[in-house]
Amino acid sequence: MGIFLYTGVIAQPEGKRSSTQSIIKKNNTSTFSIDELNKNIETNPSDFQSYYNRGIMKSNSKDYNSAIDDFSKSISLNPKFSNAYFNRGNCYADLEQFEKALNDYNKSIEINHDEADVFFNRGFVKYKLNKNSEAIIDYDQALKLNPQCCTGYYTRGLIKSVNTDYDGAIVDFSKAIEINPELCNAYYNRGAANINLEKYKEAIKDFDKSIKINPKHKLAFFNRGIAKYNLKDTKNACLDFSRAKELGYDDPNKLYEEHCK
Repeated sequence: MGIFLYTGVIAQPEGKRSSTQSIIKKNNTSTFSIDELNKNIETNPSDFQSYYNRGIMKSNSKDYNSAIDDFSKSISLNPKFSNAYFNRGNCYADLEQFEKALNDYNKSIEINHDEADVFFNRGFVKYKLNKNSEAIIDYDQALKLNPQCCTGYYTRGLIKSVNTDYDGAIVDFSKAIEINPELCNAYYNRGAANINLEKYKEAIKDFDKSIKINPKHKLAFFNRGIAKYNLKDTKNACLDFSRAKELGYDDPNKLYEEHCK
Protein backbone atom coordinates (compact mmCIF):
# COMPACT_ATOMS: atom_id res chain seq x y z
CA MET A 1 0.00 0.00 0.00
CA GLY A 2 1.30 3.47 -0.86
CA ILE A 3 2.07 6.28 1.53
CA PHE A 4 0.21 9.44 0.66
CA LEU A 5 1.37 11.52 3.59
CA TYR A 6 3.43 14.63 3.13
CA THR A 7 4.45 17.22 5.69
CA GLY A 8 2.74 20.26 4.26
CA VAL A 9 3.76 23.54 2.71
CA ILE A 10 6.58 25.74 3.93
CA ALA A 11 5.86 29.44 3.86
CA GLN A 12 9.37 30.56 4.83
CA PRO A 13 12.81 29.83 3.46
CA GLU A 14 15.35 28.24 5.77
CA GLY A 15 17.05 30.38 8.36
CA LYS A 16 15.31 32.86 10.62
CA ARG A 17 11.60 32.13 10.52
CA SER A 18 9.00 34.87 10.52
CA SER A 19 5.24 34.75 10.26
CA THR A 20 5.49 37.75 7.94
CA GLN A 21 8.09 36.37 5.56
CA SER A 22 5.82 37.23 2.64
CA ILE A 23 5.14 40.83 3.67
CA ILE A 24 6.61 43.14 1.03
CA LYS A 25 8.32 46.30 2.21
CA LYS A 26 9.22 49.25 0.07
CA ASN A 27 12.81 50.45 -0.09
CA ASN A 28 12.32 52.57 3.00
CA THR A 29 15.26 54.83 3.70
CA SER A 30 15.53 58.31 5.14
CA THR A 31 18.19 60.91 4.43
CA PHE A 32 17.69 62.30 7.94
CA SER A 33 19.02 61.07 11.26
CA ILE A 34 16.71 60.46 14.20
CA ASP A 35 18.18 63.56 15.90
CA GLU A 36 17.42 65.70 12.85
CA LEU A 37 13.87 64.38 12.66
CA ASN A 38 13.35 64.97 16.37
CA LYS A 39 14.51 68.56 15.89
CA ASN A 40 12.25 69.00 12.86
CA ILE A 41 9.27 67.78 14.87
CA GLU A 42 10.14 70.00 17.81
CA THR A 43 10.36 73.00 15.50
CA ASN A 44 7.27 72.11 13.47
CA PRO A 45 4.92 69.72 15.32
CA SER A 46 2.57 69.62 12.31
CA ASP A 47 5.24 68.20 9.96
CA PHE A 48 3.56 64.91 9.04
CA GLN A 49 6.46 63.92 6.77
CA SER A 50 8.98 64.02 9.64
CA TYR A 51 6.77 61.79 11.79
CA TYR A 52 6.48 59.44 8.82
CA ASN A 53 10.24 59.37 8.19
CA ARG A 54 10.94 58.77 11.87
CA GLY A 55 8.42 55.92 11.79
CA ILE A 56 10.27 54.42 8.83
CA MET A 57 13.57 54.52 10.71
CA LYS A 58 12.02 52.95 13.80
CA SER A 59 10.34 50.26 11.70
CA ASN A 60 13.65 49.47 10.00
CA SER A 61 15.20 48.95 13.45
CA LYS A 62 12.22 46.74 14.43
CA ASP A 63 10.92 49.20 17.01
CA TYR A 64 7.43 48.54 15.70
CA ASN A 65 5.34 49.98 18.51
CA SER A 66 7.13 53.31 18.45
CA ALA A 67 6.95 53.32 14.66
CA ILE A 68 3.18 52.79 14.89
CA ASP A 69 2.93 55.84 17.14
CA ASP A 70 4.76 57.97 14.56
CA PHE A 71 2.73 56.67 11.62
CA SER A 72 -0.44 57.31 13.61
CA LYS A 73 0.65 60.88 14.26
CA SER A 74 1.48 61.35 10.59
CA ILE A 75 -1.98 60.05 9.66
CA SER A 76 -3.68 62.37 12.15
CA LEU A 77 -1.94 65.30 10.44
CA ASN A 78 -2.59 64.01 6.91
CA PRO A 79 -5.47 61.48 6.81
CA LYS A 80 -4.99 60.90 3.05
CA PHE A 81 -1.36 59.74 3.36
CA SER A 82 -1.67 56.22 1.94
CA ASN A 83 1.98 55.24 2.59
CA ALA A 84 1.57 55.92 6.31
CA TYR A 85 -1.34 53.46 6.46
CA PHE A 86 0.67 50.94 4.43
CA ASN A 87 3.72 51.12 6.68
CA ARG A 88 1.68 51.11 9.87
CA GLY A 89 -0.05 48.01 8.50
CA ASN A 90 3.35 46.41 7.96
CA CYS A 91 4.25 47.10 11.59
CA TYR A 92 1.01 45.52 12.77
CA ALA A 93 1.71 42.53 10.53
CA ASP A 94 5.21 42.16 11.99
CA LEU A 95 3.58 42.16 15.43
CA GLU A 96 1.09 39.53 14.17
CA GLN A 97 -1.81 41.90 14.78
CA PHE A 98 -3.35 40.91 11.47
CA GLU A 99 -6.80 42.46 11.88
CA LYS A 100 -5.25 45.86 12.52
CA ALA A 101 -2.92 45.35 9.58
CA LEU A 102 -5.89 44.48 7.38
CA ASN A 103 -7.71 47.66 8.39
CA ASP A 104 -4.68 49.77 7.44
CA TYR A 105 -4.20 48.05 4.10
CA ASN A 106 -7.90 48.58 3.36
CA LYS A 107 -7.51 52.28 4.04
CA SER A 108 -4.35 52.53 1.96
CA ILE A 109 -6.10 50.88 -1.00
CA GLU A 110 -9.12 53.13 -0.54
CA ILE A 111 -6.82 56.14 -1.02
CA ASN A 112 -4.61 54.64 -3.74
CA HIS A 113 -5.68 51.44 -5.51
CA ASP A 114 -2.72 51.24 -7.91
CA GLU A 115 -0.05 49.99 -5.49
CA ALA A 116 0.72 46.32 -6.03
CA ASP A 117 2.59 45.97 -2.72
CA VAL A 118 -0.49 46.88 -0.69
CA PHE A 119 -2.55 44.20 -2.43
CA PHE A 120 0.26 41.68 -1.87
CA ASN A 121 0.40 42.42 1.83
CA ARG A 122 -3.35 42.54 2.28
CA GLY A 123 -3.53 39.16 0.57
CA PHE A 124 -0.93 37.81 2.95
CA VAL A 125 -2.70 38.96 6.12
CA LYS A 126 -5.98 37.56 4.77
CA TYR A 127 -4.15 34.27 4.32
CA LYS A 128 -2.97 34.47 7.93
CA LEU A 129 -6.58 35.18 8.95
CA ASN A 130 -7.77 32.08 7.02
CA LYS A 131 -9.59 34.19 4.44
CA ASN A 132 -8.02 32.25 1.61
CA SER A 133 -10.50 33.00 -1.18
CA GLU A 134 -10.26 36.73 -0.49
CA ALA A 135 -6.48 36.46 -0.31
CA ILE A 136 -6.26 34.92 -3.78
CA ILE A 137 -8.35 37.79 -5.20
CA ASP A 138 -5.84 40.27 -3.75
CA TYR A 139 -2.90 38.33 -5.17
CA ASP A 140 -4.61 38.21 -8.56
CA GLN A 141 -4.90 42.01 -8.53
CA ALA A 142 -1.38 42.50 -7.23
CA LEU A 143 0.08 40.33 -9.98
CA LYS A 144 -1.85 42.28 -12.60
CA LEU A 145 -0.13 45.41 -11.30
CA ASN A 146 3.28 43.72 -10.93
CA PRO A 147 3.51 40.51 -12.96
CA GLN A 148 7.18 39.94 -12.09
CA CYS A 149 6.79 39.63 -8.30
CA CYS A 150 8.20 36.24 -7.32
CA THR A 151 6.83 36.51 -3.76
CA GLY A 152 3.33 37.01 -5.11
CA TYR A 153 3.31 33.83 -7.22
CA TYR A 154 4.98 31.85 -4.45
CA THR A 155 2.54 32.87 -1.73
CA ARG A 156 -0.48 32.46 -3.99
CA GLY A 157 0.82 28.97 -4.68
CA LEU A 158 0.92 28.26 -0.95
CA ILE A 159 -2.68 29.37 -0.57
CA LYS A 160 -3.78 27.25 -3.52
CA SER A 161 -2.02 24.27 -1.92
CA VAL A 162 -3.89 24.87 1.33
CA ASN A 163 -7.10 25.01 -0.74
CA THR A 164 -6.08 21.67 -2.38
CA ASP A 165 -5.86 23.35 -5.81
CA TYR A 166 -2.62 21.52 -6.51
CA ASP A 167 -2.62 22.08 -10.27
CA GLY A 168 -3.03 25.81 -9.73
CA ALA A 169 -0.33 25.77 -7.06
CA ILE A 170 2.11 24.07 -9.43
CA VAL A 171 1.51 26.79 -12.03
CA ASP A 172 2.30 29.49 -9.46
CA PHE A 173 5.36 27.75 -8.02
CA SER A 174 6.65 27.24 -11.55
CA LYS A 175 6.23 30.94 -12.31
CA ALA A 176 8.07 31.84 -9.08
CA ILE A 177 10.90 29.49 -10.10
CA GLU A 178 11.01 31.06 -13.56
CA ILE A 179 11.59 34.46 -11.92
CA ASN A 180 13.96 33.14 -9.23
CA PRO A 181 15.50 29.75 -10.12
CA GLU A 182 17.19 29.52 -6.68
CA LEU A 183 13.96 29.70 -4.64
CA CYS A 184 14.46 26.50 -2.70
CA ASN A 185 11.03 26.14 -1.14
CA ALA A 186 9.24 26.78 -4.41
CA TYR A 187 10.74 23.50 -5.61
CA TYR A 188 9.89 21.84 -2.30
CA ASN A 189 6.27 22.98 -2.32
CA ARG A 190 5.85 22.12 -6.00
CA GLY A 191 7.15 18.69 -5.14
CA ALA A 192 4.62 18.42 -2.31
CA ALA A 193 1.83 19.41 -4.71
CA ASN A 194 3.03 16.75 -7.14
CA ILE A 195 2.90 14.14 -4.36
CA ASN A 196 -0.72 15.06 -3.73
CA LEU A 197 -1.41 14.53 -7.44
CA GLU A 198 0.49 11.20 -7.22
CA LYS A 199 3.04 12.49 -9.73
CA TYR A 200 5.92 10.94 -7.86
CA LYS A 201 8.61 11.17 -10.53
CA GLU A 202 7.96 14.89 -10.95
CA ALA A 203 7.98 15.29 -7.16
CA ILE A 204 11.38 13.60 -6.88
CA LYS A 205 12.85 16.00 -9.46
CA ASP A 206 11.60 18.95 -7.42
CA PHE A 207 12.94 17.57 -4.15
CA ASP A 208 16.27 16.85 -5.88
CA LYS A 209 16.51 20.52 -6.87
CA SER A 210 15.47 21.71 -3.42
CA ILE A 211 18.15 19.53 -1.82
CA LYS A 212 20.77 20.72 -4.30
CA ILE A 213 20.08 24.31 -3.23
CA ASN A 214 19.87 23.39 0.46
CA PRO A 215 21.59 20.08 1.27
CA LYS A 216 20.18 20.19 4.83
CA HIS A 217 16.53 20.47 3.82
CA LYS A 218 15.21 17.67 6.05
CA LEU A 219 11.62 17.91 4.81
CA ALA A 220 12.74 17.61 1.20
CA PHE A 221 14.64 14.40 2.07
CA PHE A 222 11.65 13.03 3.97
CA ASN A 223 9.12 13.77 1.26
CA ARG A 224 11.45 12.53 -1.46
CA GLY A 225 11.51 9.31 0.53
CA ILE A 226 7.71 9.19 0.44
CA ALA A 227 7.71 9.67 -3.34
CA LYS A 228 10.32 6.91 -3.77
CA TYR A 229 8.41 4.58 -1.48
CA ASN A 230 5.29 5.04 -3.57
CA LEU A 231 7.35 4.11 -6.63
CA LYS A 232 8.35 0.92 -4.72
CA ASP A 233 11.96 2.11 -4.41
CA THR A 234 12.03 1.13 -0.75
CA LYS A 235 15.81 0.99 -0.40
CA ASN A 236 16.37 4.59 -1.52
CA ALA A 237 13.25 5.76 0.28
CA CYS A 238 14.73 4.46 3.51
CA LEU A 239 18.00 6.25 2.80
CA ASP A 240 16.06 9.50 2.50
CA PHE A 241 14.04 8.82 5.66
CA SER A 242 17.30 8.09 7.46
CA ARG A 243 18.93 11.29 6.20
CA ALA A 244 15.88 13.35 7.26
CA LYS A 245 16.16 11.79 10.70
CA GLU A 246 19.90 12.60 10.88
CA LEU A 247 19.06 16.22 10.05
CA GLY A 248 16.64 16.37 12.96
CA TYR A 249 13.26 15.59 11.45
CA ASP A 250 11.06 13.84 14.00
CA ASP A 251 8.67 11.77 11.90
CA PRO A 252 5.38 11.63 13.83
CA ASN A 253 4.25 8.67 11.71
CA LYS A 254 7.43 6.66 12.34
CA LEU A 255 7.76 5.64 8.70
CA TYR A 256 11.46 4.81 9.06
CA GLU A 257 10.82 2.48 11.99
CA GLU A 258 7.85 0.85 10.26
CA HIS A 259 9.28 0.33 6.79
CA CYS A 260 13.05 0.40 7.08
CA LYS A 261 13.97 -1.86 9.98
